[in-house]
Amino acid sequence: MNENGNRIGFAGTGKIGLPICLRLRAAGHTVTILPSPRARGVLADELAAAGCAVARTGAALAARTDILITCLPSSAEVETVLTGETGFFSGLSGRQGILHIDHTSGDPDISRRLAGEWRALGGAFVDAAISGTPDLARSGTLKLLCGGTPELLERMQAISKAYASEVIPAGETGSGHMLRLIGGLMGYGMAMLSSEAFLLCAAAGIAPGRLKAMITGTGADSRTFQAMSAAEIEGPNSAARRKLSLATVAKDLDALTAQARQLGCGIPVAETIAGRVAQAAAQGGAEAAISDLTLCLKAIPADAAQE
Repeated sequence: MNENGNRIGFAGTGKIGLPICLRLRAAGHTVTILPSPRARGVLADELAAAGCAVARTGAALAARTDILITCLPSSAEVETVLTGETGFFSGLSGRQGILHIDHTSGDPDISRRLAGEWRALGGAFVDAAISGTPDLARSGTLKLLCGGTPELLERMQAISKAYASEVIPAGETGSGHMLRLIGGLMGYGMAMLSSEAFLLCAAAGIAPGRLKAMITGTGADSRTFQAMSAAEIEGPNSAARRKLSLATVAKDLDALTAQARQLGCGIPVAETIAGRVAQAAAQGGAEAAISDLTLCLKAIPADAAQE
């Protein structure tokens, strides 16, 4: 393995972060990982076997990093990695030129603020939201939705080409995370429409397979509809089950509607979907995934669904 690549610091080795790290190592980059508190400083076996190193604090990570990549659940956790008592910023010691690539499902407002903090420190920030799955990360074919200047995106792609095959420049800082929220609405909306259609089928005594047969191949068909159909027809153990949590979907929709209000853009349909998803997430609890949406909605009394 070529060891003449970049020194990369990485925070967030979850389902997508882990295969990204493996792809970076295979491309010859040095990868030092800041483990989550839950990991207690221990790397996953795959990462250890690939030769990834460990830094115990953000400050220690900064001393060994030229490119920082974060792939965390929220922008709040990114801020903690950067600005905590022993955070990344505290270990910079005046070093400049570091590029921060943020693959987190982030908040556009926080991304813009962090970009300003990086500029003040002589570094740079790109919000590069991920569109894709862990399998696509392993095959190196993720899609990145990016906010930043063309020069920064070119610098990012020298690294991201190891795990992403497509980069969509969305605009200025924060636009990558905003585009992900907007794109998510399209999928979440189809999931909600599919679930309510199956609820109507059940109420009318129509087998769900009949709806699937009618929609398949038409303009209303989509991968989301097919996944929701599989969960409805085959049950919770369907191989097509989508595991994205309803709590995450609710968080994304809340962030999107907040952004729309700031922009003065009326999106009443999206706000209705957000409210309905929030009800389903509360009904289903922490373990409920988007493929459980129909079951969660079915358990909500009809009068409560109208609130």
